Amino acid sequence: MFRNLALWARHHLRLKTERDSVVPTAFDPSPIVEDKQLSPDERALLVWLIEHGTSDATEYAAQVEQARVVGRCRCGCPTIDLGIAGAKERTVGGSTILADFLGETPEGFHVGVLLHSRNGKLSELEVYSLDRDGIFSLPTIESLKPLEG
Repeated sequence: MFRNLALWARHHLRLKTERDSVVPTAFDPSPIVEDKQLSPDERALLVWLIEHGTSDATEYAAQVEQARVVGRCRCGCPTIDLGIAGAKERTVGGSTILADFLGETPEGFHVGVLLHSRNGKLSELEVYSLDRDGIFSLPTIESLKPLEG
């Protein structure tokens, strides 16, 4: 399901160096709960990913107008959980990947971008760094390239 699982795992399972050993740090996977409209940049990226994603992605286009942000990642990345048609909580469980791209943020971070659906609804816009830790914004649409492989 994830062609880039190692990159995703590195992003979500932060490692910290202590002396010469690598020790996993605690990671809280629960999102920060929110209830807000999509920003113009989030909306534009969702639309672009649906237009350029898998052949099934276009079936989700009408949901963008009903989408709200119901959560975001605690690590500082721009990953958001989506609620559709009034849903106030994130959807969990296995997902279908509707789009899988690589891009670059205005801050110069190289990122992976995944659009997930769960139970027939858009559920998550995941953006993760490929090359370093830090806080970054969404990639520019012009920089997006499909993940090869």
